[in-house]
Amino acid sequence: MAAGGWTYAALAQQVKVDPKSVERRVNLGRIPRRATALQAAKALGEDVHALWPALCQARHARAISPELWCSTSSGPTSPSRRSPT
Repeated sequence: MAAGGWTYAALAQQVKVDPKSVERRVNLGRIPRRATALQAAKALGEDVHALWPALCQARHARAISPELWCSTSSGPTSPSRRSPT
């Protein structure tokens, strides 16, 4: 960032996040959301995966299929343990 003349505030304004967020990602190694990371990498002229190698890893699913959710509120079950409908 410094080599390119970027400040936390300037990069934050470019990618529309709070300057504190940029500071945390730089100093504490926090990983931004994909969209923000892509915007920051583009602004900096860098490869997003060079900046945040963890973004190369596969993403975890965020939703559970309704078929895997049992009719009680005890949580997900395997298909063989579902109650008959």
